Amino acid sequence: GLIQTRLSLSHSLSGGQSYIECEAVTGCKSNRECPRNEACINGHCTNPCRCGPNAVCDVVNHRATCKCPPGYTGNPSSGCRGPQNPCNPNPCGIQALCEIDNGNPICFCPKGMTGNPFKNCIPEGDDCTPNPCGPNSGCRMVHGGPQCFCLPEFEGNPPS
Repeated sequence: GLIQTRLSLSHSLSGGQSYIECEAVTGCKSNRECPRNEACINGHCTNPCRCGPNAVCDVVNHRATCKCPPGYTGNPSSGCRGPQNPCNPNPCGIQALCEIDNGNPICFCPKGMTGNPFKNCIPEGDDCTPNPCGPNSGCRMVHGGPQCFCLPEFEGNPPS
């Protein structure tokens, strides 16, 4: 804080002459006494930022402005939420994995699995011959029995 001078004329020298006594007073009375990036709060020059979690504070002319950083949403005074994860919850089919590509969810079947990643991924296996699953369906022999799935670009409920 700044040091101010307080004058007191209450003391007298012998001979009846008054003299001035100087006392150091710390603190501030207005924002003008503080650097531009601080404010006079409760008599002290301090940082005026009172933003919520994840918010960014900018101080100009003793005034704080809170804002959410790019990609974050919410009220900067109470808190900013981070970017939403398009893969949580997983929008993909059963046993499919999700990756984020340029902010968009991409569904795929993991290694060792096959099928339509938007519907159902099943373990890779031998093709069924003949295919009992119907048109636009694939079939794999899994644990000794046929398992049907929709081919990529197709949707529906193939017979089990």
